[in-house]
Amino acid sequence: GLAHNMAHRAVPIKNPDDIIRISDYYIENRMYQYNLMFIMGINFGLRIGDLLNLRVGNIIDENFEYRFPIEIREQKRKKPRKLYINKAVDEAFSLYISHKREVDLNEYLFVGRKRTDKMTRQNVDLRFRKTNAALNLPYNCGTHMLRKTFSYWVLMTAEDKQRALYYLQKLLNHSSATTTLFYAGVTDDEIMRINMNLNLGFKAAEFLDPKSVFEMEGLGESKSTIIGSQ
Repeated sequence: GLAHNMAHRAVPIKNPDDIIRISDYYIENRMYQYNLMFIMGINFGLRIGDLLNLRVGNIIDENFEYRFPIEIREQKRKKPRKLYINKAVDEAFSLYISHKREVDLNEYLFVGRKRTDKMTRQNVDLRFRKTNAALNLPYNCGTHMLRKTFSYWVLMTAEDKQRALYYLQKLLNHSSATTTLFYAGVTDDEIMRINMNLNLGFKAAEFLDPKSVFEMEGLGESKSTIIGSQ
């Protein structure tokens, strides 16, 4: 079907600078709701339907404290899922809440035209396409891009790639690891680089400062902000 084809056309955002550009664009244009959706999407890896079903009270309690963990039930698979707020989500959520006139725990987190309505998937797709055009991004920026970006970065920043792959395969309900790699947009070249850089048991590795190796990889400080809950 159409949704299936859109999912296959969508690609992950592999450049951390583009992630910052998209977030900055929403903040500069006071679209704090879309910024939160984007940041939550790439950090939590939820389906768009599950994101749009969230209510403010799923995230915070009556004392305005974050729920730890956030517990939801996935719409499609009817399975419970635990989510943990990281710095990136905290930043986006705080910004969004601080610009709301009033905070109602029963209200949808992402509201439509009327405060009682939740935002529609069509609204989100349209906004992402407009963002794509405004920033001239080389991606098909549909809603599937969020989950694919999450999947890609979980794999690329995990120290134990095999475990991360198993985690993702289970989370995405894929029948094989190959399907998960394909979904996450991990190329043969990247798989080769992952293997080449693993070097377990290489004696000279103990003389290297791990921080310098990390910076050589070009990941630097982006690890904690891009990676989702694991």
